[in-house]
Amino acid sequence: MKKCDLKLVLSFMGILWGIHFLNLMLPWELRTLGLSPRTLHGLWGILFAPFLHANFAHLMSNSIPLLILGLAFLSLYRQHLVDAFIIILLTQGIGVWIFGRVAVHFGASGLVYGLITYLMIFGVLRTKPVSICLAVAVAIYYGGTLLLGILPIYRFISWEGHLFGAIGGILAAFLTREEEKREAREPISPTTDSIQLK
Repeated sequence: MKKCDLKLVLSFMGILWGIHFLNLMLPWELRTLGLSPRTLHGLWGILFAPFLHANFAHLMSNSIPLLILGLAFLSLYRQHLVDAFIIILLTQGIGVWIFGRVAVHFGASGLVYGLITYLMIFGVLRTKPVSICLAVAVAIYYGGTLLLGILPIYRFISWEGHLFGAIGGILAAFLTREEEKREAREPISPTTDSIQLK
């Protein structure tokens, strides 16, 4: 693990915690920027909902898996970070906006579920021993949580956010793997260093 990986994950968590403290200090609720399905103002939530949390317990429950999964992701797939993050974020947000219950949805758990499914699926698609071992470890540790979290069991938990976050992770895994294979097939263009002048 590189120091910059830890710094990047901690920085993201710092943003989440900073926003939560800011919400406590402001005279109005930032959670109004949460995702309200099928409403115009709810569209803001597609981008902002993952950064908002109900309380410290909610924030902590997402911070720990984000730390673990984020470091696991960066250790092997750092080059896919931006693409995977955007795909998971948009898939979760748009999916909940279209199909979610009438409620205000917020929290980073959709990103957590997206990371879980990404690490599981991408590891298998890549077929490298280290990737497969990571996929199996994630499946063993988080598999039960994944299955329970995407079912409509708990009334006050956005299982829709979990479900579409997980779908986003699967989609991101397939898309980034295809991009990786495409780049591997492309011939390396000659550089001035490799050209031999005669």
